[in-house]
Amino acid sequence: GIAFLGVSYTNRENRKRMVSQHEHERSLRKDELVRERAEELYVIVKKWCCTMISDHLPYVRVMRGQFSYNDALDMTLASGDKQKYDPDRMHMICDIYFPNLSKPIDNLLDMNCELLDFREKFKNKYESGRLKDERMADAYLEKINVLIEEARKLEHQVANAVKDV
Repeated sequence: GIAFLGVSYTNRENRKRMVSQHEHERSLRKDELVRERAEELYVIVKKWCCTMISDHLPYVRVMRGQFSYNDALDMTLASGDKQKYDPDRMHMICDIYFPNLSKPIDNLLDMNCELLDFREKFKNKYESGRLKDERMADAYLEKINVLIEEARKLEHQVANAVKDV
């Protein structure tokens, strides 16, 4: 009877230890996964911001009369061919692992859409024969600078999220 109680107690303690060890390993794997996703998100956001900003810059030169609109479109298409990130993955990682970053990313997307609308207004003028507009170029460049500042803020927020993991 004493041997049976000793074996039962030992088995119960071993089971507790194994469950505890399993939970610890599961926690470590989860932490590692979140850290990997955070680092991946940082890289994607960095590439996305750089691509988004660089795609706008040729159009400033178009507005100043230094390029044709087709030249700028060719540059934008060439840049898109080099795209080495997945924006959908960026949103997925944010939605699942870092929901607090979804709003800043959406805000940056909205700012980019405003710039695209501004560019579309110039395109309409360009197609109607007005090939140069310095005031629009200056206003567009100001909007790009605001986008750059917001992109830097977002990159900083993502970096902080990575550090906090």
